[in-house]
Amino acid sequence: MSESFSGALPAAKATALRASLVKAKEESAAANRDCMRLQELTAIATTQVECCVLLTTGIRNKSLDQAADLKRTQRDNALEQELLRKRLQDFEARSDDDRIIGKLQREIITMQTTYRLFARAWLLLNVFRSSTLNLLNS
Repeated sequence: MSESFSGALPAAKATALRASLVKAKEESAAANRDCMRLQELTAIATTQVECCVLLTTGIRNKSLDQAADLKRTQRDNALEQELLRKRLQDFEARSDDDRIIGKLQREIITMQTTYRLFARAWLLLNVFRSSTLNLLNS
């Protein structure tokens, strides 16, 4: 089997080339596996970033909605207070007896308004707290 072909490589060089080809194929396969692993990690990281963005956007939108609700409530409260002030001025304009009654009614209405404001603020706080906890837990 020691035949030699004219212009062919010697057997030792051919064997060395075959060995380097096998080694190059193994390195190529390892590089492909690394590439696939890195692509999977990239997909996972992208999904995590998208989840964070959705969570942040959801919290921000919820906060904006609650801020708008709070402004609307404050505006409604201001209108209600102005109406109550006018009514109270009418009560105070009456006779002395009516004036005393008007003052007492003003105190009652002030207490009722304060309680309503407290109840609305407490409700908004609980809604915000529970929605934030729900968003963070999901």
